[in-house]
Amino acid sequence: MNNNDIFYKIFCKTLLDKTYNNENYVCDDVTNSIYKIVLTYFANGKTDSTSKTLNLVLNNRFTHESIQSISSMCSCIKTSNSSSINSQSCVDIYNSSMLEYLKILLGDINFYCEFKEVFINDGLAEKLISLLEDFLNKNYSLSFNNTIYCRCCQNSNYDNEHYNNVKIINSYINVLNYIKNDDICNNVNKIKIYGSEFGNLLPKLEFFINI
Repeated sequence: MNNNDIFYKIFCKTLLDKTYNNENYVCDDVTNSIYKIVLTYFANGKTDSTSKTLNLVLNNRFTHESIQSISSMCSCIKTSNSSSINSQSCVDIYNSSMLEYLKILLGDINFYCEFKEVFINDGLAEKLISLLEDFLNKNYSLSFNNTIYCRCCQNSNYDNEHYNNVKIINSYINVLNYIKNDDICNNVNKIKIYGSEFGNLLPKLEFFINI
């Protein structure tokens, strides 16, 4: 494979091309239709036609006054017990939904069962395992909450976050091995938990790589 791009994009595009973009696959239910949108969104670098349209229509500085009032109504306002008010724009809500759906997708047993033959017989599981192992071998820093880190000084928070994220990736490699070995039924809870945890981490892997 000769890909030169951001890691999470390569991972999602590999998954998308072998599943929902496969010419032999017919997407015939709502969940799979959403999952295809989600993988497309991340394969395209956290954007798609919907997010572009929302940005264009609602955030254009030349938008007519009457449209601006609609834009201001298009928000989600949540009042917490502390009486503080948080408001998200439609664009933010859409982007947040994509992040949440990715966690759901990668922890969804039905998704893996739907494409079990692809994962096993077409080598998708092995290809994704190879991607993840190659990524880990590059020894990137996987601590995202420390903007400054001095390697000559001990930083337990840095170490903990880094190694926890490495553990998450290795746990998802285990998930892919369960699927490759047709051992889904004996590992349902692990697949749900490890898949969701990896789905939460994956969009943060914004490392430009050549695999």
